[in-house]
Amino acid sequence: MWAGRFAAFQGDRVAAQARLDEAVELGQRLGDEAVIISARSIDLLLMLFTGALEAAEQLVDELLARLQRLAERSSEAGWEHGRLLATKASTVLARGDLAHARGLLEAASDLARANGDAWSLAINLNQLGDLERVSGANQRAAELYTEALALHEALGTGGTATPSLLHNLGYVDLANSDAQRAAERFGQAIVHFRQLGDQRGIAESVVGLGAVAAFEGRADTAARLFGAAEATLEALGAQLWPSNRGAYERWVAAARTALDPVVFESAWKAGRQLSLDQAVASAIDGSTRLW
Repeated sequence: MWAGRFAAFQGDRVAAQARLDEAVELGQRLGDEAVIISARSIDLLLMLFTGALEAAEQLVDELLARLQRLAERSSEAGWEHGRLLATKASTVLARGDLAHARGLLEAASDLARANGDAWSLAINLNQLGDLERVSGANQRAAELYTEALALHEALGTGGTATPSLLHNLGYVDLANSDAQRAAERFGQAIVHFRQLGDQRGIAESVVGLGAVAAFEGRADTAARLFGAAEATLEALGAQLWPSNRGAYERWVAAARTALDPVVFESAWKAGRQLSLDQAVASAIDGSTRLW
């Protein structure tokens, strides 16, 4: 099952689906509802990955209903309950219902604290940071991301969590007009994502570097970076993470406004021909900073 989750994060949807089918079949053979629910949670990852948010919300509601009869007699069910609540929060946040998302994440965090589950708590704090960032409360978002980083470091689980948190902090820095620090964060995130083989994470960070370029008035570089990230996400069958959508649209619009339409489209199309490594090199060449 964990192999399926790992494959999903790497963007290998075929491998993830195969692991999912195997796990569901095993759970059915054993008559083990908890195994089936855990396996179907991989389906949720794939739906979030591809942007099928309505389907994801429907599935998470189904799994929460099935989990109710297990929750009182299984600590594992309690853990899964918290993770499902946090997953539903992602789908709710994507459709703009911030209050509902906050309530779900706070409930998931309460469960994590009650179960002594610091790992889930760290994940939830990251998501709460996303919510605050979308709301424009950047200082609070930074506090939550930093707390999540500290928890992961204490647990020794920072290897997979650190790049996402660095990426998120990059957007906070950019919102605070600290473009240099933002670029450093996105660049550091890329280094970590490369080590994990996480192409989607690299693409998301390239979007961040494009936002930095747009902020600094390097609109042609921004258009190339946005184009490169778009092409990679399309190839992966992935969508931009919902909490990044607002910043992405804002900085794409800024770059588009700064350039002649023909120049902008030409730069965007040129970016779509770049590999992610070439896109990162392009960002570095257009800047004096070193990552």
